[in-house]
Amino acid sequence: MESLILQRMRIDRTRTWGRFLLIGGAFWLVLSVLLLAADPSDISGFAFLGLTIGWMAVGFRQLAKHRAAVAAFETEHGADAGTQQPVRMPSRVRGRSES
Repeated sequence: MESLILQRMRIDRTRTWGRFLLIGGAFWLVLSVLLLAADPSDISGFAFLGLTIGWMAVGFRQLAKHRAAVAAFETEHGADAGTQQPVRMPSRVRGRSES
């Protein structure tokens, strides 16, 4: 069985993938609009536009899936389950000789 930290990391990968698809989709949306503006009769502009819409739909679906998974995970294990606090290293005192 996975630890709570690994479970939360797996759930967070869904959010990362969704964001990647949305950012990539926005980039391709701009490129496809520019391609269609340059030559509206070119079929590749419409193909890129269709691919972009599909990419962004999958990205939105991944983000919705992430929200649902986080809600279920936190309901089952608690709000802070699987989060890891940063480790604080002890600070060295300056001006003190080590001899």
